[in-house]
Amino acid sequence: MPKEGWEGMKGSDESSAISRVFDAVGCRTQQEMANLLKIRQTFVSDALRRKIVPVEWLVKLAQCRNVNPDWIMTGKGNKFLVLWGQV
Repeated sequence: MPKEGWEGMKGSDESSAISRVFDAVGCRTQQEMANLLKIRQTFVSDALRRKIVPVEWLVKLAQCRNVNPDWIMTGKGNKFLVLWGQV
């Protein structure tokens, strides 16, 4: 993964942000998360160790699962993005 990919977004409680990522997509293991994001499990392990959520994850999760990046980072607002026409 490119170095800039690890400039991840840090919220007020980074470890909670990582937990919210797993919660939002229903992954229970690092390997499940890696499979979903199409990355190596070691990248997931590194993010957990560093307590960061890489920006690329936020983009992928918003695109493939409609996960709200603001909710991941702050725990506030809707867990999922509300798309036009879904109200």
